[in-house]
Amino acid sequence: MAFIGYTFIYMNIAVVGASNNAEKYGNRIVRHLVEEGHAVFPVNPKEKIILNLPSYRKVGDIETAIDIVDIVVPPEVTMKVLRYLKTLGRINVWIQPGAESDEVIAYLEKYSNQFGIITYNQCIMTSLDRVYPQA
Repeated sequence: MAFIGYTFIYMNIAVVGASNNAEKYGNRIVRHLVEEGHAVFPVNPKEKIILNLPSYRKVGDIETAIDIVDIVVPPEVTMKVLRYLKTLGRINVWIQPGAESDEVIAYLEKYSNQFGIITYNQCIMTSLDRVYPQA
């Protein structure tokens, strides 16, 4: 959330790897972003509801315009997600620590012109307002 004049800016954030398991970061991130006031769209093909929010099978199923796709899955899944997201146009992606690998970073560097803002090696729960000052 950011304060611009008298307006607060909230973001629409899809969380790929969202989870109902309170021990997983996919759950902690969703909770944190909701508490911060953002509109959160959990993405997990195995769940229908996560933290009282509808869960989507894939990012393309979300009808709302998404500002950031936060990815919190193992690196091999991250690669599949990135290949899919690249087909959707210039999307801002945030790769959570643990979701990246040398292969993921190399892919992002190679196709950086096909994504929007790319963030990795930082947790969205602690760095969102530094990377997106308007958030």
